Order: sequence, then C-alpha cells, then structure tokens
Amino acid sequence: MSLPRARVAGALGSAVTAANALSGGSIAAVWRVRLADGRDAVVKSGRGLDLEAWMLRWLERETAAPVPKVLHAEEDLLVLEW
Repeated sequence: MSLPRARVAGALGSAVTAANALSGGSIAAVWRVRLADGRDAVVKSGRGLDLEAWMLRWLERETAAPVPKVLHAEEDLLVLEW
C-alpha cells in the first residue's frame, strides 16, 4: 500500500515533503510524514480507521490518558499528531 500523499495534503492543507514507513500497523499501513509547513504527523491507511479516531477522541475527552490528537479521520485514512 502506498502513502496517499494527495489526500493527506488536502486534509491538512500542506504538502507531504518526506515519509518513512513505520512498523507495527496490524490493521493499516503506517507512516511518519513531514509536511511543508514543518509539522510531523502519523498517517494510517486502511479500513475501519474512523472507529479508531472515535476511540482516541473519546479517550482524550474522558480520561487523563496521553493520546495523540486526531488531525483528520475518514473510514480509510487517519492522521494523528506525531
């Protein structure tokens, strides 16, 4: 699976300038990306990621657990703060 660069850029308003594949994604491909505006983010591409986004937002809202901020979420694309 390849990184959906155009979708990430469209969702975050900044082009992807670098990407490194990360290991450990059991349900999705995972990358660390650098954006043209200087931000780093984690991008996951696969199915069912809108549920993962919902769970992360719930954890952030309802607990003191440290969780990454969801920057963008769709059923098959999830972008998190690095």
